[in-house]
Amino acid sequence: MSSLGWILTLNFGYHNKNYKTVNLENYSITIPLHSPSEKVFGTSINDIPLWWTEIFEGISNKQGESFTILLGEPVVNQFRLQELEANTKAAFYSIL
Repeated sequence: MSSLGWILTLNFGYHNKNYKTVNLENYSITIPLHSPSEKVFGTSINDIPLWWTEIFEGISNKQGESFTILLGEPVVNQFRLQELEANTKAAFYSIL
């Protein structure tokens, strides 16, 4: 967490309906949140359907596990939780 708020960094590609991989450059955004770190962290790994997409399958709160999300026709992405430090860091990496 920075002095300005939590920093979310995404670096991933996705598959379109023709199964062609579309790569995106790093996307960074700083979002100031005024909430306890335990609540922010818990929501970010346990409640993905509440803040990202309701079309969610898999496990997002255990290191080494993966989950799949559907961001609308035709964007599908699968992530693996590579790094997990309670209330501090969660690093998801695109694997699809």
